[in-house]
Amino acid sequence: MVKKLKSYSLSRDVETKEETGYRYIHYGDIHKQVADLIVTDKQLPCIKISDYIPLNRGDLVLADASEDYTGIAEPSIILHEPHEKIIAGLHTIALRPQNTNALYLYYLLHTDTFKKYGCKAGTGLKVFGITFDNLSIFETTIPIIEEQIAIGYFFYNFDCIIEKQKIKLDKLKQLKSAYLQKLFV
Repeated sequence: MVKKLKSYSLSRDVETKEETGYRYIHYGDIHKQVADLIVTDKQLPCIKISDYIPLNRGDLVLADASEDYTGIAEPSIILHEPHEKIIAGLHTIALRPQNTNALYLYYLLHTDTFKKYGCKAGTGLKVFGITFDNLSIFETTIPIIEEQIAIGYFFYNFDCIIEKQKIKLDKLKQLKSAYLQKLFV
């Protein structure tokens, strides 16, 4: 279903404010949902230039470590054609779907079934982790590619609707705050 790609042990000290043409996905950004549904290079921090193998559109990057079992193998996905080189950073597992729809896999990794598997396969005492070998033995049924595409876009459209509602909610909260300030002056 997937091919394992190169991940780099890049910690936060490689980040830079300079535009270098290189960006990376750090496991902390996956957990904070900064790197979740990645639709632009600008979502990710810039890093210093080096000889890295970049990721492509449709590649998945999973956090391989978490402080709790619920965050094990939390995925992110590159949904756009990157203009800069995007690299898988510290505590990540980078995957390229093979004959499988990337969005479908992204949402599969959010299911209760997979999360339960991650809890069983994860190891550790204070920080929990999962390996590619443990990920690769997860068993599930996979529909035909056309159904995978339909399922992936069905859930992606839900995420888009949720994001639009969050923006509306934020604007309403700002409006309420402004009214309260004017009312009680």
